[in-house]
Amino acid sequence: KVPKYTCPGCGTKTCSLGCVKSHKESSGCNGKRKRTEFVDIKSFNDQHLRSDLRFLEDVNREADNAKRRLTSVGANRGGRSENARNVGEKARRDAARLPQRVEEFIQQAANRGTRVLIMPQGMSRRAANNSYFDRRNKAVVWRVEWRLV
Repeated sequence: KVPKYTCPGCGTKTCSLGCVKSHKESSGCNGKRKRTEFVDIKSFNDQHLRSDLRFLEDVNREADNAKRRLTSVGANRGGRSENARNVGEKARRDAARLPQRVEEFIQQAANRGTRVLIMPQGMSRRAANNSYFDRRNKAVVWRVEWRLV
């Protein structure tokens, strides 16, 4: 049969609901688009935009929930000591802090007149970026991706 459907998760073409179900069973695919995967602008459509907006809303909700949880850890309630508040403040700072190697990379780039913006954790672009500061040679090593259109 002629395929009518494309799986958002892996791009497999299927012709019917039965084929979709058998595809999911045989491949282990869940049929959902990988939300953090890069999508080329030429193939970006309204469905991708809606999915991205939902993803950002989810991230915002989780960040808000985490902030509330951390605030409650540092709150001075029920006879908690001042030390408990300090622990909460430290947890908040540590949660917002980047790994030391990333902070060092950003600082060294700034010392050389370059402002570095880091993608949020979990994004495929951040995972692919392997730029770093080489302490031995005191050099910033960049990963550059050229896109010629």
